[in-house]
Formats: sequence, structure tokens, C-alpha cells
Amino acid sequence: MLEKGKGKLDEILSSGKTNNDKSGLGYTGSTSKRQTVFVKEGSQKKRPHKKFKRSGCYYCQDLGHLQSQCYRLFRDLKYSNREIQRNHLKHKFIWVQKKVSCNHALKVVTDSVWYFDSGCSKHMTGKSELLRNISYTESGQVTFGDGVKGTITGKGTLNVDGLPRLLNVLLVQGLKANLISISQLCDENLLVHFTSEKCLVADHKINLVMEGVRTGDNCYKLIDKLQCYTASLDSADIWHQKLGHVHFRHIQQLIKHAAVKGLPEIKKHSR
Repeated sequence: MLEKGKGKLDEILSSGKTNNDKSGLGYTGSTSKRQTVFVKEGSQKKRPHKKFKRSGCYYCQDLGHLQSQCYRLFRDLKYSNREIQRNHLKHKFIWVQKKVSCNHALKVVTDSVWYFDSGCSKHMTGKSELLRNISYTESGQVTFGDGVKGTITGKGTLNVDGLPRLLNVLLVQGLKANLISISQLCDENLLVHFTSEKCLVADHKINLVMEGVRTGDNCYKLIDKLQCYTASLDSADIWHQKLGHVHFRHIQQLIKHAAVKGLPEIKKHSR
């Protein structure tokens, strides 16, 4: 029995089946209708080589710095801001005439006394009798140094002997001082020069037009032409006339020998 089974086994093993033959032994195979298709060997896709890019400035394209450190960007922004501000000032702001003001102390002065005032925007007086060709019109108010306001009732031309013919002098109600505006003199192309003792006003040809002297209260008072002439006559000129126009050399001799009682010391005269 065993011999018969062994022989059967040997018969099966010697049947010469290949390893891939799976028929028999309870295996039910089926034939495939699909055909084997051979394709050409394809080239392997290569991943693109990514070049290393150095970091640089996105504004000027230089590689030595970043955009946050770009001096060209800062320079252009600086000029751009200046241009914006210039255009803004050109279109946004409109210059208007400054308000009429007077910073001079309100004190009672004589009609003939006029003061140079750098804080006064226009020539002005409170005395209508000092002006001629007055055009009466209420054209605003003047703010005095103490905050009080005076009404402008008109304007005219200064008409006082010995004083310059100042134009467009405002007539201000309640003003106690006669004021000459430095800014108005400059607007009339006059040259104004202050020293520690005097105020000189000249025209474009350097001809002296007005002269003022510094007073004890640190104001500059206008000297009229008549006072200038009187002041120019020094003691030598006066004694020259009193003594019958004696030569100044003889006057010096009289002083030296005390020949005339009351004759004061006179400086040497140039004439």
C-alpha cells in the first residue's frame, strides 16, 4: 500500500512541471487575455537645480545691503518729503496782512514830539490837527501795548513845520503818542540805522531824511529840522556872533587871558 502511494508521488514529481505551473492540485487557472506590452526605457526626470540667490536691496538692486539700510532710498524719501512740504505750503497757506498794532507806552506828549517805534505797524497819531488831506473812514482798530484798542478814524499826510511829510499816517482815536513805524519806513525803501545814541533814516542815495536821538526812557525821538539847526550852533558860533564876528583865533586869546567875563571854555574851531 505504501509502495503504491510512493510510486504515485514519484510519478507526480517526475512529470517535469515548471515552478510557475500551478495547474493541478486543486488549482483552477484561467488564461489571461491581456497581452504583455513592452515600453521603451524613459529618462528619469531630474529635479531642476535651484540657484542660490544672495540677499540684496529690492530698491536699488545692490547686493551689499538690504532695503532697510539703503541710503538711496533714504535720500529719495528726504527730497520727496521736502517737495511735498513745499507744495503743501504753496497751496495750503495764504499770507494775509498783519494786524495793526502799537506797542508804545501810552503817555501824554506834546504835539511836536514823534517817536520811532519798531513795534508799530503804521505811522499813527491821535491829533487830527497834525495831518492834512485826511480821508475819514473807520477801517479797523489798533491794539495798544496795554491791550486797549483804539478805533482808526482816518489817515492823512503829516503837516508839521520842520518834520518830514510822512504819508498814510493813521488817525487813531485815544492814542496819546505820535509814532513813526520802522516797518513802514522800510516798505518805502528807506534805510533805517540805529546806534546806542541815534536813529538815522536815509534814502537810497544815502541822503539823511530823518534823525532821532535816544532819550532817557530808551526811546528814539525824532529831531525836527528847526531843532537841528539850533543844536548845530555851538557855543563858539554863538560867541562869534555876539562879539561881532571876531575871528575864532582872537576868541581863543580872550579865553586864554580871561579878558571877557563869563566867556566859557570853547573848543578849537575848525573854521
